[in-house]
Amino acid sequence: LQIHMQEEYTTDEIVAATELYPTLWVLQNKMLNESGLPISFEKRKFLVDIYDDLSPKQVLLKPPQIGATIMSLLKTMWVARKLHKDIIYTLPTATDVVDIVGGSLNRIIVQNPILRAWVKDHDTVEQKSVGDNLIRYRGTFSPKQATMVPSSLNVHDEVDNSDEAVLTLYQTRLEAQEREEDKWRWYFSHPSLSGHGVDIYWQQSDKKEWYIHCPHCKEEQVLTWPDSVDQDRQEFICKSCKDILPTESRIIGEWRNQDGIPWIGQIAGDYEFSGWHVSQLMLYNKSAKDIIKAFNDPQKDKQHF
Repeated sequence: LQIHMQEEYTTDEIVAATELYPTLWVLQNKMLNESGLPISFEKRKFLVDIYDDLSPKQVLLKPPQIGATIMSLLKTMWVARKLHKDIIYTLPTATDVVDIVGGSLNRIIVQNPILRAWVKDHDTVEQKSVGDNLIRYRGTFSPKQATMVPSSLNVHDEVDNSDEAVLTLYQTRLEAQEREEDKWRWYFSHPSLSGHGVDIYWQQSDKKEWYIHCPHCKEEQVLTWPDSVDQDRQEFICKSCKDILPTESRIIGEWRNQDGIPWIGQIAGDYEFSGWHVSQLMLYNKSAKDIIKAFNDPQKDKQHF
């Protein structure tokens, strides 16, 4: 993130860094989202390591509205161009493909000169040519779509709303890759049921959580419901000293796996997947009052918490 302080770096150093880290590529090119607003990590620092994770197998448990879809759309563009991978990107239905690609992605491409330079035929909803490689966007309720094209990276967005059998069929599209380490699979979703959908891959992962520290007693902790929320005061609180946690303390943190080992850019331990868990409690724009209200809403899925 120090790319903002460009007097500390030469131009060549900055360009070289964008070849290694998608976040620096986003910042260096001052990229905009589909609404024309700058993409920033200042208040969503937890996204930086997820953006920059290039592990062949990844899983992300996520609530809505954290910027994950924009992240995965941009990250796959970067991977296609920089790592020269053909990619299959799935969404639950063909309608979702039209909405996300025809709506959000095409608008992102138009907003950003670097993507306009990279992408040909940006009005084609089901396929983007990025340099010499292709990203194909597919639904999951037609087995025929899963048997037509090869890939070296499959990205499955909203896994728990997708057809599980078709997602499994998409794995055969990776068989053209001779080496197992070249068969990349990424799974993103709001979780639904234990042992189903995205949770299958989460259980095979290093299960990273976002550790923050209390500014009062210095206790390191992961925000969880209901221990991190004082429902009477309607405030986020430290699990140890019970003092109120300011918003800034939820923004600044560190990813650690289930063994307590900090993330340093690669999986530590004998885990198949690099796993990330983002909860509503981590979001700077979600107050404790919002969390309590949502939890008490019978129409809300409690997995959000």
